[in-house]
Amino acid sequence: AVAHMAPAKPAAKSNGKGRCAVATDEGVRTSPERIQLEADLHRAVEREEFSVLYQPIVLLGTGRTMAFEALARWNHPRFGLMSPGEFVPVQEQIGLVDAFTVWVLESAQRQCLACHEAGLRIGVSVNLSACNVLDLRFPCRVQETLSRTGLSPSWLRLEVTESAVMQNPQR
Repeated sequence: AVAHMAPAKPAAKSNGKGRCAVATDEGVRTSPERIQLEADLHRAVEREEFSVLYQPIVLLGTGRTMAFEALARWNHPRFGLMSPGEFVPVQEQIGLVDAFTVWVLESAQRQCLACHEAGLRIGVSVNLSACNVLDLRFPCRVQETLSRTGLSPSWLRLEVTESAVMQNPQR
């Protein structure tokens, strides 16, 4: 099923119940390309089109790798490799960002554990969407992923962008 978007509201805000709305100019227009992209996003998980790349975080003074940052990518069948900036806003608008973030968290945690088993004791960092930050249930989801993977919380770092913080600074 293809999700159709309602007209954008004047401002995006959380309703405090774990829901998030993101308003953009694209929210006003529903082009055939946009509808196809939404449909493609719904099928991307089933088709295993997402992947996680890892960028080292290096301590400059010693050159020692301290952690890896998980960088999600979508290998779209038609458009090729897409960065999160190209598809996460759409995921936020159609309600898929939560499941996607949980998938990234679990993938990153499993990779971190694989590094530990290989003798490389480093952590992993995962970027969060503004919707994740505003979702009251999200801390429980993080704990659930840690329980499923067995990774100690001390090895996981969650990164929040400035734009996510500015959507609700008090929160």
